[in-house]
Amino acid sequence: MSITIDDIRKIFLDTNKKYMVKDNSNLRRLECCLTQQTDFLFIFTCTQESYEKNKICISKIDYYLNHNLIKEI
Repeated sequence: MSITIDDIRKIFLDTNKKYMVKDNSNLRRLECCLTQQTDFLFIFTCTQESYEKNKICISKIDYYLNHNLIKEI
């Protein structure tokens, strides 16, 4: 089964839930809140104070290919 651009655009997450998001720069999972979603991106704000960056951006295409990048908690 092939996926289309419209299928990718329809992937949405719940903004009222918290997620564990895999940060590829240091290969660890961080607790985050979804702050914005566009047609092709998820933008998370990290809630862990020890994390030096504030935002993590995951493409919807990456998420489609690897659902382990984002886990609902």
